[in-house]
Amino acid sequence: MSILSGLGSFGLGDLMSAELFEDDEEKEEEKDELQNKQMQEEIQLHSEHEFIFLKSYSCPVCNQEFKNPTVRYNRARKERIDPDLRVRYSNVDPLKYGVIGCPNCGYAALANQFDQLSLPQIRLIRENISVNFSGLSVKEVLDYRDAYSRYELALANAIVKRAADSEKANLCLKLSWLLQSRIDNFDQELYFGEGGFEETEKKLKSLRTNALDGFRRAKKKENPPICGMDNSALNYLMSVLAFDAELYTEAEDYLAVALQGGISNKKMKKMALDLEKKLRLKRKGMA
Repeated sequence: MSILSGLGSFGLGDLMSAELFEDDEEKEEEKDELQNKQMQEEIQLHSEHEFIFLKSYSCPVCNQEFKNPTVRYNRARKERIDPDLRVRYSNVDPLKYGVIGCPNCGYAALANQFDQLSLPQIRLIRENISVNFSGLSVKEVLDYRDAYSRYELALANAIVKRAADSEKANLCLKLSWLLQSRIDNFDQELYFGEGGFEETEKKLKSLRTNALDGFRRAKKKENPPICGMDNSALNYLMSVLAFDAELYTEAEDYLAVALQGGISNKKMKKMALDLEKKLRLKRKGMA
């Protein structure tokens, strides 16, 4: 019997089997692991400074000048492309710097859409974002948590200004990429925050499902290119998102359209054929 067997009466039954004394060797290993991780993060941040600079912008909502961290793309080197079309770079992740955010009024958007505002949209942002905005710190180097917050702000702006479905879908997709990076980097806030890792997994799935739904809507109302993608690329991406959501019939339909339309990019074509094989195996397993 546990020496802590009486804890159940306090609602602390989970602690009944707790170790009384910590293993010193194990504790040292955990300490070394944490120190190594912190050291790697510091090295990463130091090297990232070489690829980032603060660029000046003028906010179309409040007309104030501000600086925003921007990637020196002439120095960044592409490494690979993921099946969901996320482009990976070595030494720096430009994804983290894809949102421009005004620290004065709270307006934020993807860099290629920052200046694309109508007068009614400016009014909506002022009335629904700026009036309650408490400020955004200006940093030259962002971690994934900083970047995630900025993309969340951009999505809030997109909702308020009644942006195109494709813009909101694209932000959901990029938020899912950032959340996955936070998971991969063992962000403690995700593991020990409200809901823990289980809630994080639900959020990740929700972001990708919302991205799929947004692209579905965009296909009906918007003309290609959509978020820089032609019809074949968009259908391929939607097939990947449908596959992740276990909507295999829908994934097959999108992939068929993508392949019939002709995928010019060789890497994407290979990924599409790989996905076709996975779908075939899923179909056999479901039969």
